[in-house]
Amino acid sequence: MAFGIAEVDGDEVLNTRRGIAVKTLVSVYTMPKVREMREYELGLFYDQSLPAQWVGRVLDPRPGEVVVDMNAAPGGKASHIIQLSNGKAIVHAFDRSEGKVRELIETLSRLGMGGLYRVEVRDTRYLDVDRPDLVNSVDKVLIDPPCTDMGVRPRLFDVKTMEP
Repeated sequence: MAFGIAEVDGDEVLNTRRGIAVKTLVSVYTMPKVREMREYELGLFYDQSLPAQWVGRVLDPRPGEVVVDMNAAPGGKASHIIQLSNGKAIVHAFDRSEGKVRELIETLSRLGMGGLYRVEVRDTRYLDVDRPDLVNSVDKVLIDPPCTDMGVRPRLFDVKTMEP
C-alpha cells in the first residue's frame, strides 16, 4: 500500500494495455537496499534478472569444459557458470574495460568463487589474434554484447539519447 501519482491516465491504460504506472511518493513498507544488506556483502546472493539467470542453465556448463564469456562484466553470468559447474569448468571471462574487469574480479571475490577461471582485459573482437590458444579449444561461448545491456531489472520507462 502506498500513496502516489499516476503517471499514465486511464484512457492510455485502456488504449495501450500497458497497465497503470504509479510514481510512489510514500510507501507503508520499507525495504533495505539490496547492496547494503549484510547477506549481499557476505556473497550469499547476486541480484540478477530472470532471463540472465536462464543463460547459465541453457549454456549448461560441465566439468572440464572450456567456456568463454566474451562480455563478462559485472560478473553475474560468469559467476553462475562457475557455480553451475561446481567450479570445474574452465571459464575465461573477458571484458575490454579495465574498470569493468576490476568490478568483475570484485564480484567473483565477494561471491567466494573458487575453481578454474581466468579474468582478462580483452577486446573480444580480436580474441582469435590475442588468444590463439583458445582457437578450436573452446566448448561453449557466451556472448552478451554491451549494446543489449538494459540493466538487471525490467523498467517501465527508459530514455535513450545520442549524447555520450
